[in-house]
Amino acid sequence: MEARGRKRRVRESLLARPAAYSLLQRGLGARRAHRVLVAEYLVARPGERVLDLGCGPGDILAALPAVDYLGLDVSPEYVAAAGRRHRGRAEFRCADVAGPAGTGGPERGPAVDDRRFDGALAVGLLHHLDDVQAGRVFALAAGALTPDGRLVTLDPARLAGQHRVARWLIARDRGAGVRTPDAYRQLALAHFGSVAVSVREDLARVPYTHAILECRDPRPARGESGLERGESGRGRGESGPPAGTP
Repeated sequence: MEARGRKRRVRESLLARPAAYSLLQRGLGARRAHRVLVAEYLVARPGERVLDLGCGPGDILAALPAVDYLGLDVSPEYVAAAGRRHRGRAEFRCADVAGPAGTGGPERGPAVDDRRFDGALAVGLLHHLDDVQAGRVFALAAGALTPDGRLVTLDPARLAGQHRVARWLIARDRGAGVRTPDAYRQLALAHFGSVAVSVREDLARVPYTHAILECRDPRPARGESGLERGESGRGRGESGPPAGTP
């Protein structure tokens, strides 16, 4: 038990490093997953505004056209690395997209201002969150999107009869909130009028099960308009105090 905990701590430490995280993701086939997600589900067009919730080191930018991109992540290391890597092309801010709203402080972090976005992404985020935190992410996206905007999410999923290798890998994921595809969908329906779910088992280089949500008809709560206003740095990773998405 102690040895298992030690291994987990070592893995967490390694994956906290942006370069190590990106390398592992590429090894598992994340580039293909990103291309498919953007081309078949988000369908982003040049010039659109795209909000990336839990953006990590910004790896998905390689699959996006020339969009007006804002990435939010709780990790100052990821945000700084993304800002250096994508200097001049994208904006990154440190923010807790799953924390309580309304304070403007470290519980929620800096802002998406008054902008409205045509598309939003949450890639590999929801399975790290409990239901309350996931609901905050959906609420944030619904409040930040235009009426015709869409949110696309991708996460590992539990599925009856899934490949045993996929089941084994998913059971060892860092996220404690891996759900069935329908469980993800039910969380989204509290904030979106239309939610389609797709199950994909062809996005990784190893057997793996992903659930993709396409959320449309955003229904923001009264007064919900994304994160509070805050400081940012375009392409430099400048940020305010962080607090909590994986």
